[in-house]
Amino acid sequence: MSYQYQNDVAFVAHDGSYSQSEEIVIFPTEDLTEEQWDILTELSDSERIVFALACLNGEDIQEYLDEFYL
Repeated sequence: MSYQYQNDVAFVAHDGSYSQSEEIVIFPTEDLTEEQWDILTELSDSERIVFALACLNGEDIQEYLDEFYL
């Protein structure tokens, strides 16, 4: 899986959302499974980047699977 991690950047999205001084991870949509996307949408804002990086780096995400699929 290939992704870009950027710290302290600004962005403006097509939907009009924007921010500055942010950490962002950019990756192809298909790099997360449908199950991982489902979990990501349920996480708090601050947990999403941690979870995404864990998935992209092939780390153990069993604690998330247990929380959302038990």
